[in-house]
Amino acid sequence: MKKFQEFNSENTLNCDYKTCIIGKLKNALKEEFNAWYGYIIVKEWLTGLSRVDIEKMYDETAKDELEDHAFWLMKRINELGGTIEDISASPASWLTANHTYISPVWSWKTNNTCCQTGSCCGDCEDPCGDICDDLPTITLGEPYECCGDGCQCGCQCKPDIIEVKQSLLTNIKNEEGAIETYKDLIRTAQSDSDFVTERKCKEILADEEEHLQMLKDFLADIS
Repeated sequence: MKKFQEFNSENTLNCDYKTCIIGKLKNALKEEFNAWYGYIIVKEWLTGLSRVDIEKMYDETAKDELEDHAFWLMKRINELGGTIEDISASPASWLTANHTYISPVWSWKTNNTCCQTGSCCGDCEDPCGDICDDLPTITLGEPYECCGDGCQCGCQCKPDIIEVKQSLLTNIKNEEGAIETYKDLIRTAQSDSDFVTERKCKEILADEEEHLQMLKDFLADIS
């Protein structure tokens, strides 16, 4: 039987288990970064019923995801001899998580301007076409030239709004994914009597279930 050590339980864990649990903890870390990003990036753009209350909830939940969950995961990975060098502070590095970040559904507006020189083609009609639809390839506010016959037109793609209901549905899916992740972590920790990981993952699971219920309650209120 393995001896339980409150602050140093990694000394009792076999190497195969360590490799497995570190991999799962790193996956959970990516998902926590995704969750934090998903709450923090949209809260200023919400529109619709209960927007103010939901924005406050998003702010508090983002703090949970980062300062409680993600920071503990980083500490535990380090305690077990793992490294997070392959997980940078960029969303692009988090895309390999088992439950990939579901991006918010934005409503976009296009600001088209036309600068005429000399004998020009006249007014520009939708000079940028669908260029704003391809969100991942653009930088906010970056001008695009769509020229013809001496007429130079610029296009700027700017975020307009995120409707509250759609945002709640997106974050519900993200929280459901987190719950699956922590249930799996708990089962894995129990298999090798890793009580430190098991206990904290149960605490985080309770947080995620609370987040999910709050999202569902807000959705019910506005539906």
